[in-house]
Amino acid sequence: MLFPRNAIRLISIVLIIFLLNSCVHYSRTGVSKQEPIPYAERVLHILEHGQQKSDCYITSVTLKDDSISGEVRHLPEKPPVKKSRIVNLYLKESYNLPSELPATVTIPMEYVSKIEVYDVNLGLTIFTTVLMVAGVLVVLYAIVLLIVILTKESCPFIYSFNGKDYVFEGEIFSGAILPALERHDYLPLPSLKPVAGEYRLKMTNEVKEIQYPNLTELIVVDHPQGSTALLDKNGKCHTLLQPQAPLSARSSINRDILPLLAARDSMKFSGELEAETSQSKDAVYLAFARPANAKTGKLVLRAKNSFWLDYIMGQFFDLFGDKYAAWYRRQKGRDTGAKGTWSLEQGIPLSVYLKENGEWKFLDYFHVIGAVAEKDVVMECDLSRIEGEVVELKLECGYLFWEIDYAAMDFSAPQQAGSRVVKLAAAVDHNGRDVAGKLNRDDRKYFKMPKIGDQALLTFPAPPQSPGTDRSVFLHSKGYYEVLRDPGGKASLAYLEAFRGAGRLGWLSREKFEQLKDCVNR
Repeated sequence: MLFPRNAIRLISIVLIIFLLNSCVHYSRTGVSKQEPIPYAERVLHILEHGQQKSDCYITSVTLKDDSISGEVRHLPEKPPVKKSRIVNLYLKESYNLPSELPATVTIPMEYVSKIEVYDVNLGLTIFTTVLMVAGVLVVLYAIVLLIVILTKESCPFIYSFNGKDYVFEGEIFSGAILPALERHDYLPLPSLKPVAGEYRLKMTNEVKEIQYPNLTELIVVDHPQGSTALLDKNGKCHTLLQPQAPLSARSSINRDILPLLAARDSMKFSGELEAETSQSKDAVYLAFARPANAKTGKLVLRAKNSFWLDYIMGQFFDLFGDKYAAWYRRQKGRDTGAKGTWSLEQGIPLSVYLKENGEWKFLDYFHVIGAVAEKDVVMECDLSRIEGEVVELKLECGYLFWEIDYAAMDFSAPQQAGSRVVKLAAAVDHNGRDVAGKLNRDDRKYFKMPKIGDQALLTFPAPPQSPGTDRSVFLHSKGYYEVLRDPGGKASLAYLEAFRGAGRLGWLSREKFEQLKDCVNR
């Protein structure tokens, strides 16, 4: 069942009112040591930092005197309890569970690093908090997440067939909201498996916009066993052998965020929520140990855009009011270079800087990824002009625009890898029509998906894999999409003039965040 977007927005406002008027109290100094979530009838899944699985659970849970108590025991991989009743409890390395189980335990909150509660009705994690983050800021994030989930615009979604199910992989050509911004995209497909000698993908429109995919083909890379492969934003293949974690990672307020970036897990850096109001940008400062004579390095990130960026872009578009449609039509015929420059100046892509002789030099940027799923991305860095044993990098974007889960640098020499382009064999849309002719080459023919529910099933031949290799497969796509909005009201023309200046979108993000913070504090 589909609801009109205005109705959804109204529902979200009502839900926010309930949130802001609930009996829960928050402090600005940290998560309250009072009961943060209802533990009754829940089971705690015990994990250590960096762990994804364990068979240790706490049952009969109680919370008293800043401690969690209960009986810890081994349970099967899928315990006999509803998923909505399972809470992930991450413990610090300094806490040791009893060696013999089952056993009764009392765990002081000081040994808890993070708690995750899942609401399976939303299908998303709606509460994730690291105890160093102030409670009021967690509430703000939950409110914004709720708004954007209910009103989100996006780009085509891609699903890979793994032999049993179609698995969501990510979004393609995110940020290409105009014909002039049409671009190539390279999406890793780690879940894709060959079935009966072919690869199968599903491309869908699941939001209120018109999507124009132009090209879909696979790039299949066979690389030495033990290595990994990634394509950069230009489609160049890079092999990775020994990615190194940073020596240090610090935020714009000099907070140590290395524990958030050291592994691919649910802990991520989502922006510096406690930054001074004078800051309209987020920055991450990374330092890596440089091997002797290393002239190049490959920066590897696992990252995505934030839901907050979606929200801010919506707020920006709404400033055009009843002139939005006319403004958008004019933008469709304008120069692509100017639009790309404006996006970069506003901090929408993630910019990368290298410190050379004490000064930050701009290297390149990562394209917008989208807010729904993380993506592994790579950038080659020329280190020939720096001296010393440490490589220093800065990642910079608009305030709260990106979330970074993992950062590393690989200094290994390129490995011999066989890369081949696999052309589309068949494409059938939701009406059973053959649309392969609109997707098999980069031309002016587009497969138009104007409505929610439009989709195409794509089939590619799976070439034989070279002996002694691992395989990585990527979807090479090209296209753009149109965001459908009808803001209404008068345009804020005088205010919009300010957005010709660099970084103004970051200030809008800052302003909106402070408004929400004031609302919660009242």
